[in-house]
Amino acid sequence: VEGDTIPEGKAVGDVKTAEVDAVVFSGFVGGENATTEVFPAVAAVEAVAAVEAVDAVLYVEGDTIPEGKAVGDVKTAAVAAVAAVEAVAAVDAVPAVVAAGLVVSYDRAVSSGGSYVATPAGLSSSNYTFNYTTGSLTVTKLSASVVLTDTKQGYTGSAIGVTATPSVEGLTVNVVYRDSEGVLVASPTAQGTYFVTATIVDANYEGSKTGTLTISKAATTLELDDLPDVAYSTTPITLQSTVTGDRPVLYFVTGVASLSGSVITLERAGTVRVTAYVAGTADYESAYVAKTFTVSKASVSVFMADADVVYTGSGQALSAAVTNESGTALTVDIDYGYKDANGNTVASPVDAGVYTVTATVNNNQYQGSATGTLTILQAPLTITANDQTKEYLEANPTLTLTYAGFLSSDDSSVLTTQATVGTAADENSVLGNYGIVVYG
Repeated sequence: VEGDTIPEGKAVGDVKTAEVDAVVFSGFVGGENATTEVFPAVAAVEAVAAVEAVDAVLYVEGDTIPEGKAVGDVKTAAVAAVAAVEAVAAVDAVPAVVAAGLVVSYDRAVSSGGSYVATPAGLSSSNYTFNYTTGSLTVTKLSASVVLTDTKQGYTGSAIGVTATPSVEGLTVNVVYRDSEGVLVASPTAQGTYFVTATIVDANYEGSKTGTLTISKAATTLELDDLPDVAYSTTPITLQSTVTGDRPVLYFVTGVASLSGSVITLERAGTVRVTAYVAGTADYESAYVAKTFTVSKASVSVFMADADVVYTGSGQALSAAVTNESGTALTVDIDYGYKDANGNTVASPVDAGVYTVTATVNNNQYQGSATGTLTILQAPLTITANDQTKEYLEANPTLTLTYAGFLSSDDSSVLTTQATVGTAADENSVLGNYGIVVYG
């Protein structure tokens, strides 16, 4: 009726409580039965005279003969003779069993599927006493189906389950999982295959579905923090990364760096490749990621003072000092380049003159340069005319010179203009001292 909770497939007016098909009676005597229910009433019968026998009447040509009959078949049955009957007074009907009050009760309200105990009562009779025997009413459940979805999923570290959807909306479905050994698993979490049984739990519907739930290894997400290009430094670099599953990350380094655990120490300028690796487990796949960064030479300060030096006959040079950004002195190789006043490259300045000097750091960790001026001054050279003597009217002796100040292996041959010597005296000069003059 209106207002009831009506299950799917039912409507207002449909049977809610099943009727009893039949009540079985036993114990009647004298040919009585429950279908007649009463001794029929007998009306008053007047006296009847005797009746003579009547022969049977047959179908003849011209009769309307019903289907299944033919000419010669019995049309009206014969009537036997009836003896005379005296009048009989009317007799009222006498009920054998009064069934009007029959009721059947149940051990509980008949509403949902199940078995109910039926107990009859309420019969009456003037000739019988009643023993009632209980029966049963079985209300069978309607069938409903279950569909299993989400049967293949990846490991998450949390409980995973299938989705069990009944064909009738609103029904409760109980899902049970067992592992490959048949052991009951409350909440499947680990990777593997589980056997699934989904059963409808309802008073009016029944149904179940079996299947499997497969939890595969989860993909591993491994992220290595950015590694920007850097200038060479003695400060270590600590590698950082994140990974699903809180598992240890192993690092590998190739190139111009060394590795200890997760700490990189730069060795020189160049390229560094870092590989982060996570091993697979029962629930996670393995993963690796690699990144490369470039190490450039660190800039340093180069100090080189100008210098004025005196010619020595040997190569001369400027000297430079190198410090890092914190001012700490560094011991590194330095390449020096010299050019004379004409721009010509000179391997090692020897001759007097002005030279431009470039000092460049030659190192695989640092870079830097500076320029300066080296001035080589002329060295003093003393030329002395040697004293000479001669007799009057004698020709002048050979005049000679003495050099003081030549350096290294130099001699007068290095002079662009050779020195010469002369005197005003000759063989006719009178006695006296005459000066010897050096020029050139």
